[in-house]
Amino acid sequence: MKSIIEKGTDKAEAFATYGPWTTRHPDNVTQPLILAAVKALRDDPSIGKIGAVGFCWGGRQVALLGDESCTQKVDAIVSCHPAGLAIPSEVENIVKPISIQVGEIDSFFDKDQAEKVRQVLMDKKTPYEVVVYNHMIHGFAVRGDLSKKEQVDAKERCLSQTINWFNVHLA
Repeated sequence: MKSIIEKGTDKAEAFATYGPWTTRHPDNVTQPLILAAVKALRDDPSIGKIGAVGFCWGGRQVALLGDESCTQKVDAIVSCHPAGLAIPSEVENIVKPISIQVGEIDSFFDKDQAEKVRQVLMDKKTPYEVVVYNHMIHGFAVRGDLSKKEQVDAKERCLSQTINWFNVHLA
């Protein structure tokens, strides 16, 4: 178990990297690119339903693709350990099926924030799920320590959950 100082150091290091990266990738630059990609898929008559999965910064971006005001919505969303997702403002207008998967001790989006999201979504008719992976940190679904069985298992469960979500909501 990490000490408070170690946890604080981990969080400070994560935010020190994330902050500068997000200033170089603001919504006014990235959202038009993301929407153009979805539009290109929608314009292709051979493509049916569209699912979007995102991790960290991308977890927020895919959640925005389910907002009722989005001009290029996708049909189903999986947001893994999202960073920067505003609660409730960026959650309350989601109208597409969404699965949010987070680590219990994620420094960007922990189990308490997951519960807040659950409270916002539970009163809506939109299908949703919020899955919290015990003892997992931010990034567990893509960069977990593969030498630790618990992290490998969580990563694999997250992948299976994602596939199952899309099998149900894109069928």
